[in-house]
Amino acid sequence: MVTALIEQLSGAWRRVVGPASRSAALALVLAVLLGGAHLARLGTDAARAVVGVGLALSVGVVLLRSWLERRAWRSARRTIHRVLVSADPALGRKALRALSLAERTAHDSSAGSAELAALHLERLMASVSVERVSRAATRRASRYRVIGYALIGAAFVALLVSPARVVEGLDVLVARHGRAPLHLAWLDAPQITAKLPAYLRAGGDRLLSPGEPVELPIGTQLVFRGVPLRPGRALRLHAGEREVPFVADGAGAVVARWTVMSDVRLRVVARFGNTLIEEAESLEVRAVTDRAPLVELESAPRTMKLAELDRLELRYDASDDHGLRQIDLVLRSGGSEDRRTLSRLDGEVESDAGGAVLQPDDPFLRRMFLPVVVTVEALDNDPVAGSKWGKSDAITIVPPAVGEPEARRFAALLGLRDELTDLLARELDGSAPRDHLARSQAIPARVSDVVDASYGGLSVPSGLSAFLLGQARALARPLRPGESLVRKTEDVLLAFDVALRTVGANDARAVARRLADVAEEAAEGAKLARESERQALGLARVDVALDALAKGARELRRLDALGRDLGSVAAADLGRARSARARSDMTHTELAARHLAARLRRPEPSFGSARTGGVESGAGSSRASGGKASQAADHFDQLASELQELVRDHATELGSVERSLSEAEQSVDMEALREEARRHAEAVRGALRALPLPGSEPGTARAAAALGREHAGAMAESLERLSFADAVNDGRDALAALSDAEKKAAENPNGAALDRSALLEARQRLGAELSWAEQQLTQLKQQAQARSRGALEKSSRAEQGIARRAGNLADRGKNAETALPEDAIGALERAAGIMREASRELANGRGDRGLELQRQAQRLLEQASNGKTTDSNGQDDGRARSQRNDPSEDGGEGGKSLRMGGEVPHPGDGRSAEDFRRRVLQGLGKAGSERLSPAVKRYAEGLLQ
Repeated sequence: MVTALIEQLSGAWRRVVGPASRSAALALVLAVLLGGAHLARLGTDAARAVVGVGLALSVGVVLLRSWLERRAWRSARRTIHRVLVSADPALGRKALRALSLAERTAHDSSAGSAELAALHLERLMASVSVERVSRAATRRASRYRVIGYALIGAAFVALLVSPARVVEGLDVLVARHGRAPLHLAWLDAPQITAKLPAYLRAGGDRLLSPGEPVELPIGTQLVFRGVPLRPGRALRLHAGEREVPFVADGAGAVVARWTVMSDVRLRVVARFGNTLIEEAESLEVRAVTDRAPLVELESAPRTMKLAELDRLELRYDASDDHGLRQIDLVLRSGGSEDRRTLSRLDGEVESDAGGAVLQPDDPFLRRMFLPVVVTVEALDNDPVAGSKWGKSDAITIVPPAVGEPEARRFAALLGLRDELTDLLARELDGSAPRDHLARSQAIPARVSDVVDASYGGLSVPSGLSAFLLGQARALARPLRPGESLVRKTEDVLLAFDVALRTVGANDARAVARRLADVAEEAAEGAKLARESERQALGLARVDVALDALAKGARELRRLDALGRDLGSVAAADLGRARSARARSDMTHTELAARHLAARLRRPEPSFGSARTGGVESGAGSSRASGGKASQAADHFDQLASELQELVRDHATELGSVERSLSEAEQSVDMEALREEARRHAEAVRGALRALPLPGSEPGTARAAAALGREHAGAMAESLERLSFADAVNDGRDALAALSDAEKKAAENPNGAALDRSALLEARQRLGAELSWAEQQLTQLKQQAQARSRGALEKSSRAEQGIARRAGNLADRGKNAETALPEDAIGALERAAGIMREASRELANGRGDRGLELQRQAQRLLEQASNGKTTDSNGQDDGRARSQRNDPSEDGGEGGKSLRMGGEVPHPGDGRSAEDFRRRVLQGLGKAGSERLSPAVKRYAEGLLQ
């Protein structure tokens, strides 16, 4: 009965209070959630943690209260306390005491009658007014409703203030790994444009659509523009680890720029602390890299031997998808590289073709002992990712063994000495006296063949060549009265022998020093091989260098006594290095290689005096007295030194005459002629107005007349500059062109229309102006010569003395011990004659003619001067032989014997052409080059292209 009454009371209470309390609990959770969204929107870890904890606490409080209420309604005491005490406090306290008594008597009979205590409790509960309980419940429910309404109002205020902030805050609150799960739009009417890199030269911008993948070149600038849907957000353009902020453009929109450097997916995001809220759409960009230039090298790839190389023509074709800046010829060998620029471009040319030539005596090729890899490389114009080199296939040039060319040359010279020895033996035993003349006459041709030959790109030095040819000429000349045939042959043989030993010793020293570089390469390779990460590369360098050392040592032993000595030393140390290499002992391999390198850098005999060369070197093996068996080489070198000094002295005297004439011309006052020269220049221009302009078909009369107009225009410019010499030359060229035009017009009267009367009038007027310019030039020269007469007379005496010295040297060159080649003697004699004539012209005050003769003589002197027998170790350019073999040596201005000084060599002449180019460029760069008219300078520079 009591239990039923208690349940009746609790039911009445819960029906009224329960819904209100639950509504208040839900309002609390909602208020915490919406209010916390504003705090969570800060995006920091602390803010999100505070909101999360607050939300968890509110939900926990609600759940805990619900559990406690369910538990409380199952207890009679708690029910009475909650319901009856709240409705009627006095009755409620009585009921609680009665309940306590009933519970005590139920367990302890000594406390009283349990039936009476239960009856007392039942009567009290029956006296409770349900209506009163309902009123108390209503009052409690009202309080809950007030609290709920207050919390709901706060939540709605938080929502109504900024619904977007609440949504953003809730999105940030539930974010994971810095990314919110809900995508939101941030820009209104977004626009994406792509501006291609300037080096592509593609005008206009591209409009892109988000959501569609797009391919763009590296360096493209993407511009994102739009109006923010909700101001105050920190908008970013995001891709991976990188972000670019949006900035205001001053017109209400925001802009962000992104440069494409790699594949990327771009999104517009808003950053809230450490959290991003992304837009749903993204832009996927695939970066298109600028390809490296494509270079094709004709006949590549291939491998060839340097010893078999006569001339390597390299033709290339380079192209790039956007533009080329530079093309280089690259030579690599081991760790060495030589890069030579073939072409510099403006970065807008997409293709280029050209060529280059490698000569076998190229310095880089000559000093390499490892295979040389030849490629052509092109550089593009990519300013964004950096310019890239494109490389062609390679042509590999395998050089001969170190010392092989020297050994071949020494063997050829040794063969000459052996032939002379055989000739002397036949003379001594008298076995073939009849054919002696024929055999001795054949010696010069045989010597010429040997000294003119190339030995793996190596030639005989010009000084030694001249000495040997001079000795061969001395041998072939007829016997003089009282001269012994055997003695003459012995002298020539001894001269050959001494020269050969000198060449052998010099070559052995040079080859030994080059082998020292090879040993250093082996040492560096061994040092590199000790590093584990580069061991394979180091071992490869060691093996290649040791193999090159072995081959070089064999060749070194072929170079006479000193070569045999140094070659045996190299072989011994090489054996130690190879033994250490076989044991993979890189430390001792390096030590042995460095010891060998140090020894080869001192290419002196192992035994004997370093001054005399020692017995092993062969320097003293054939001379008991310690002196040379033949002094011919020394006498020849003395003569060569005097000839070189003569060349220098004459060049100094020639420069003195040039300065004298130049100073005399500059001292002539021509200001009085300036106004008159200007009038004549205008007269020349007036004579040209009726002539056609350039642009006609080449080879026609109009083209020739246009050329004449150009020359005449240059003549007018020269007159205004008071450069009468240039004006006269231009005027003569102009008259020649007009004459040619008249001739072509007469031959083809039906050709292009040409006013022949105007042409004739222009010729007459131009001829008159040319006569005036020639007259002024003659007068100026006369004045200059008069002013320079004293200096010219002094130069005349000096020129006469140099002519006598040249004649004496030519006479001495005919002697046996100082014999010069026939072409050298002829050049000296002609030079002496020309210098005597130049002396007479200078003495008579004709400086221009004397200077021209001096220049002719200087070229002949330089042609005759081949240097000493020891001047070079074979890196000769072959100029002396090309002059000596020239069939025409008339000594005139146009003679082929003067081709190194007076004619333009063919572009295929290798170093001769390069030397000519250098001399012309130096001449154009001198201070006096302003005397050249612009047309002449342009023409000369065009020849060098």
